[in-house]
Amino acid sequence: MKVQSCSVSAETLKGAVLSDNEGREIGVIIDIQFNLNRHSVSVMIWQDNNGISGLSWDSIKDWNISLQVPTWTFNNDAIVHKVSDAVENIVEENSNH
Repeated sequence: MKVQSCSVSAETLKGAVLSDNEGREIGVIIDIQFNLNRHSVSVMIWQDNNGISGLSWDSIKDWNISLQVPTWTFNNDAIVHKVSDAVENIVEENSNH
């Protein structure tokens, strides 16, 4: 079953698997950043072969997001929280320039 539309919190999406429109697994969502000044949303993902990448929400609008049971992901791991904080600091610094 494919859900076409639903409402979830940004926190719920952390740990979800992101796949492109051809079904290739791209990575795991570790954070979602909102820039209210620019009216933009960035999705931060972890990729095994590429580390952390940021994608605009608009660029992934046709992709699939598969929610995972929290125990199946590293979402609750302290490392993810540290990475998320680091990413947030980088995004803030870049938005100030």
